[in-house]
Amino acid sequence: MAEFCLECWEKMNQKKCSKNKYRLSRDLEKCEGCGEWKRVIECACVQNCHPRVRETILFWESLGEILCCLWRNTKKKRRNDKVK
Repeated sequence: MAEFCLECWEKMNQKKCSKNKYRLSRDLEKCEGCGEWKRVIECACVQNCHPRVRETILFWESLGEILCCLWRNTKKKRRNDKVK
């Protein structure tokens, strides 16, 4: 699938687009339009949710990822302690 940043997407479609209408990638990826490293469009949002709701969802997803990493690290430490 082609990956374009919001600016290139607007140029291709010749209309102003809102960030709320599209889900942008978390990490920087190379835009196929301008060739720069930017957040690219992953998909169009079916429902335009309020930005505050979107921020809250991203916060909880990020928190979940952090807790998962911490959990994995503690499990590894426990296994290493048992082996010694």
